[in-house]
Amino acid sequence: MLGFRMIQAIGSSTLFPAGMGIIRHVITENQAKALGTLSIFSSVSAAFGPSIGGFLIHFGDWPAIFLINFPFIIVSFLLAIKVLPKDPVREKQQIKLDYIGILLFTGMIVSWLLFLLGLETAFSWWKLALSILLSIIFYLFEAKNKEPFVDVLALQKNKNVTFVYLQFILINIVFYSVFFGVPTFLQDKMHLESNITGILMLAVAGFGVIIAPLAGKWIDANGSKPILLVGSVSIILGTLMLLTIRPDSSYVWIFFALSILGVSNGFNNIGMQTALYSFVTQEETGTASGLFMTSRYIGTILSSSLLGILFGKEVTTSHFHMIGVVGAIVGIAVLLLTIRMPNKKKANSTA
Repeated sequence: MLGFRMIQAIGSSTLFPAGMGIIRHVITENQAKALGTLSIFSSVSAAFGPSIGGFLIHFGDWPAIFLINFPFIIVSFLLAIKVLPKDPVREKQQIKLDYIGILLFTGMIVSWLLFLLGLETAFSWWKLALSILLSIIFYLFEAKNKEPFVDVLALQKNKNVTFVYLQFILINIVFYSVFFGVPTFLQDKMHLESNITGILMLAVAGFGVIIAPLAGKWIDANGSKPILLVGSVSIILGTLMLLTIRPDSSYVWIFFALSILGVSNGFNNIGMQTALYSFVTQEETGTASGLFMTSRYIGTILSSSLLGILFGKEVTTSHFHMIGVVGAIVGIAVLLLTIRMPNKKKANSTA
């Protein structure tokens, strides 16, 4: 199953940068509105995914959650052929892949992954030392490479982009800690069935469907920073609301508490995307989008490590509340990064 999931990862890793490249190339005005429309579909799928999955598992078995994807995949494939614009004709260029950089980057990520996931059982000094060593080697190699896999010097020069990636990592630590941690608490501690859990989890992603179009219009008028400030404050309030959820909490209160995190998700997703593209040129969209998705995955890994430490032995209310405490601290860091972000005029001049 891990092997097939790796194949899925290859697909998603190519789709996102390509899609962002098409939007930036074809849509030259009101890009935030276009990204907001895209975010609606993304939020809809994220919202209904856990709920549909909960019903499928409840009434069927786990293979059903994979089989149901095939109709959507086939329709998407046909639409891609018929609807998506053709690539402009370009001069043939010889692309040199940085194979050594790819291997070093893979080794670095895997090493950090093993270290972080291992924190559930013990702190490994040699894994930490190996991860740091590989990170240093990767940086030094890429800094000297004329055609690097990751342009570390460009990231060092354009600090606004680097901070966007860092902020997106922190946002996803909170989002996936909630997205995976809350269902675990609801089912293991409150003993709710998977279909009920799926319905309650609609609040986390479902509110993004309502927020996304409003956020897109707001960004087109005022830039990304104001909306990210609202999103940052929503993270803090939403994670603190987790402290009010207990095994005897009503479904209505749980749904309300999670809805605040859903609002933050709607603001932050589109806000971070538009902020990123305000700091990079159109030609850099593909690479920037790829690193943007990498930041999401790093946030996912860190959230898995956090949940492993808290829920590894036993799922308790105090451990669940610790997710809220850590999330609020991370939310404060997100707020500080948003405050230092340049305003709309400065961002545009930087790009």
